[in-house]
Amino acid sequence: MATKITKEYILEQLTADSVNVVTVSYARVNSKNCEISRERMSYSNSNDQRAVTIECASDTYTPYAMNSKVYNKLIKLCIDICKRNKKKKLLWFKDKNKSLSYKPKPDEMVLTVHRWFANKSCPGDWLYSRLGNVAKEVTKALNTSIKSKENTTKKKSIDTIAREVINGKWGNVADRKKRLLSAGYDYNTVQKRVNELLE
Repeated sequence: MATKITKEYILEQLTADSVNVVTVSYARVNSKNCEISRERMSYSNSNDQRAVTIECASDTYTPYAMNSKVYNKLIKLCIDICKRNKKKKLLWFKDKNKSLSYKPKPDEMVLTVHRWFANKSCPGDWLYSRLGNVAKEVTKALNTSIKSKENTTKKKSIDTIAREVINGKWGNVADRKKRLLSAGYDYNTVQKRVNELLE
């Protein structure tokens, strides 16, 4: 199971959605890829055996900026990789030694970069300066997904919610409607049951 994601760049802005996962060969995001099989991508065997390497289209000159579509696709791809590897947190330490010596918890994944293993500038200063934000956005999305799943599985019956409404646990009319909707309940269905119970 992968415990790392390694970032690199491709020296050209290809198409708007050119984010490539590279493990066996260069491949588009939507193509089939074997993430289990590792090729020597970062010039570090120990890193490559635990990492999913991603290459992103960038400008051909420093700071190797990426367009917004590629950047957003990169975040979505990292979220997908973390989910498939059962990770809830993506970490970026910025420091090579700390990153390589850190032992990730079972639900964590660590970002590494090509420049740490070879005389390269990958992933370029533009993305390098934003990796903290990448990790933050990915972790936020993973936790939102988990909370949403928990809320779905813990939903109470309409009858139970209706009785709570009658007991005043959901606030007044305006506040109640907003709270019920944000909790994933259909306001009209709940109100109908409230009316039935009060008849």
